[in-house]
Amino acid sequence: MLQEHKEWSGDTKDTLAAAEHLSPTDRERRQQTLIFLNYYELIAIGIRKKAIHEGMYKTWLKTGYVRTWKLSEAFVEIWRSRNNNSNPDAYINFEYVADAWDRGKDVQ
Repeated sequence: MLQEHKEWSGDTKDTLAAAEHLSPTDRERRQQTLIFLNYYELIAIGIRKKAIHEGMYKTWLKTGYVRTWKLSEAFVEIWRSRNNNSNPDAYINFEYVADAWDRGKDVQ
C-alpha cells in the first residue's frame, strides 16, 4: 500500500490538481489512500484525547507510523490546499503525533 501510495501521489502538485480527470483506477487508489490516512488520523485523535494508550501504540507502531507520515506528507499538503483551501487541517492529528514521535517526544 505504501509503495502504491508513493507511486500514485508522485510528490507533485499536479496529481490532485487534475483529480477530476482521474481514471477509475486512480480514483480507487485515491479513495484507498484516504481510507488509509483516516485510519492513522483516528489513531492520532485517540492518542491526543487519551482514549488510546500512547506508550503501547508508540512501542508497536512508531517506525511505521512516522514513515507513513513522511510518505504521505506531500499528498496531504496537496489535499489540504484543494478546493480553495477548504481543508487546511486535514490529517493534522496524524502529522502532530508523527512529528512528536519522530523527534523522540511523547504526545501526552
